[in-house]
Amino acid sequence: MLGPCLVVASGLMLPVHGAASAPAADPMFAQLRQCAPANYEAAVDCLDRTLLPSDRAKLAQPDAPVRFFIGIWIINNWGLTSGGPLYAAMRSRGFAEPADMTDALFDGVVARDRAQGAKPAQSEASR
Repeated sequence: MLGPCLVVASGLMLPVHGAASAPAADPMFAQLRQCAPANYEAAVDCLDRTLLPSDRAKLAQPDAPVRFFIGIWIINNWGLTSGGPLYAAMRSRGFAEPADMTDALFDGVVARDRAQGAKPAQSEASR
């Protein structure tokens, strides 16, 4: 009896603390949701247009928390676990795991910034 009560209580606490609703209220996540890219290039373009300069600067660090948190959002919302078009496109590029797929997308943004000769934090501000 205690088990179901704990599960219900835990579920009720999420909205109270903002953990469940925070990404939905963030305008960056709203813009990412609108992209719904079907391939690698479209996903990198969407991230390139949408990510905040402060987040872009952190993407160059492989263990940065921003890669984890935005990556989890991408996995859950762009179909990387449900077999969506982006999942199929990334599989055709040789990626099997959703976390590796998001890392490749973030690395694409970092590579684009480096190719433009700008630090990631500066490239968004200069547009």
